[in-house]
Amino acid sequence: MRIRHRGALLAIGLLACSGTTSEPDTCAGPIAIEVGSGTRPMVSWTPACGATTIMVIDASNAVALPLWTVFAAPGDIPPPIRYGSSPSGVLAIVGIDSLTIGGSYVVYVSRGLRAQPGAGSDSLRFVAR
Repeated sequence: MRIRHRGALLAIGLLACSGTTSEPDTCAGPIAIEVGSGTRPMVSWTPACGATTIMVIDASNAVALPLWTVFAAPGDIPPPIRYGSSPSGVLAIVGIDSLTIGGSYVVYVSRGLRAQPGAGSDSLRFVAR
């Protein structure tokens, strides 16, 4: 008897949860990244949904070692964020305190975990100016 009740409750629960989202996920889709000027530029992205990881690498180096990386729980890094900063509540790894004017870099922004709605990542190659 208990097994049947559990099965019936599971079926009712699955039916009740199907199709409950009525609004589109504003964080789904591509991420548009912008990088400001200076040796410690602001990094911003749209849609303005919180990120999970931001990483900057030296694009001219054959070995893609991160110069600056911040990690947080999904959605805990709001845009914008300044290169080299270590906001409260995030884990920051800073290899180089500032960028070199004229240097070529790549910034990566990731949001969410792979299986989460709205998860995604993108990158932008830029020259520090």
